[in-house]
Amino acid sequence: MEQLAATATLDLDRNSQESLLGQFAGIASDAAVCAAESGRTADAAALLETGRAMLLATLLDARTDLTDLTRRYPELAARYIDLRQALEMPEVPHSAAQGGPVSAARRVTLRRAQYDDLRRTIEDIRGRPGFESFLAVPGSDALTGMAGTGPVVLVAAGSLGGWAFIVTGDEVRPVELEGLDAFHAEQWARDFYRVLGGARRSATDPGHATARTLLGRLWDVIAEPVLEHLPPTDPKHGTPRVWWSAAGALGLLPLHAAGHHDQPGRSVLDRVVSSYTPTLRALAHARRASPPVDESSLLVVPVPRMPGRPPLPGARSETAQLERLFGDAVTVLRGERAGRDDVLAALPRHRRVHFACHAAVADPRHPSEGTLELIDRHVRPLTVGDITGLRLTGDLAYLSACTTANAGSALADESIHLASAFQLAGYRHVIGTLWPVPDGLARRVSDHVYRSVRADSADAVPRALHDAVHALRKRYPDRPALWAAYVHSGA
Repeated sequence: MEQLAATATLDLDRNSQESLLGQFAGIASDAAVCAAESGRTADAAALLETGRAMLLATLLDARTDLTDLTRRYPELAARYIDLRQALEMPEVPHSAAQGGPVSAARRVTLRRAQYDDLRRTIEDIRGRPGFESFLAVPGSDALTGMAGTGPVVLVAAGSLGGWAFIVTGDEVRPVELEGLDAFHAEQWARDFYRVLGGARRSATDPGHATARTLLGRLWDVIAEPVLEHLPPTDPKHGTPRVWWSAAGALGLLPLHAAGHHDQPGRSVLDRVVSSYTPTLRALAHARRASPPVDESSLLVVPVPRMPGRPPLPGARSETAQLERLFGDAVTVLRGERAGRDDVLAALPRHRRVHFACHAAVADPRHPSEGTLELIDRHVRPLTVGDITGLRLTGDLAYLSACTTANAGSALADESIHLASAFQLAGYRHVIGTLWPVPDGLARRVSDHVYRSVRADSADAVPRALHDAVHALRKRYPDRPALWAAYVHSGA
């Protein structure tokens, strides 16, 4: 895993990092399954944690708390910060200092030199008392600390079989999953997404039956064995929560919707409130996020019409409903104001943000180029890469847009999508979708969630979304394509 991590080094640009990591798809799951099969279950969970979301891990490194380092070794801390910032800056074809073009070879040489300097600086920091584990890859002992209130369920489908690892504050509990391997996980994901288009459009499409069968299979093979091994909870605290962190093709599937929905009690929705996280470390980062100064602000960005895209009349109705619910606390960026620069300028001033627009991933091999389609998308698109570079302190990012929580199969292990980007940027809670949902249903879910949040804190978001999906399932029990797309990520 250490050699794999080296492929995501900061001396490469983002596209190069993604291209390299795409060549090692599935290696983390294979390593975890091999370790579990040999009885090293704690090591298996650590391998699965550290062998995925490596690009997100490099960005989390940049958000490490440097308070103690700055206090004890200010010059060393300043050197580390300067080098990180230099490597995180986008590459430009001109040198401001020289006023002329810099060759591609020269830019690569400069970037590698900066990276080598950063690596030496990190080694220097680790040589100081109290900082021996600075930015070190977390071992098995660190996983339980990051799980916090948990439980967090890591799921791996390797070539030799499948395992789940239930991580709590006390232990890592392994669960062997019979009938699961990488081949079946990939086949299920292909079959599921193949039928979604027709199932969304027609109540009588045969794809609904296929989707229900696949959700039942996810229950039989993964969800039910995992839920049977969860530690007991106190009923007075309500429906227990679970965080899913699935590797590879499993990360594209709605584990939160697994079940035989015609049989009461035999579905994840009936048993737990589900959330998702790319890794345990990303979850710990989301839980550390603190609210901004303005405790009542909501930024709304509706784009109901976009050339070349179907209209979204629900964007207007969602916005109107939010204005009724929150009154003067709402800032709406409409028309020409719903562009990249205005949005980026407004985000730090608001506790919550709601996007009602289209989203797109132009090239699945480079998910960092995925975009929220704002009014100026052809000139200055707002990309996943833009959002991961932000340092914010918000409590809710609601992405009422298509496929905002799906990384695609090419880099599924990296979990690079709009939902994870907002989580990394500093939002405790993010709501997104695994596939497109009908415009009218999107407005209904949004209304349900915000009515609950208005009466409570943002930490009510996971249960509010759970209840909204429950209500949709009750109305459309045989059409999971309409209600299973919604996911909550974060704290």
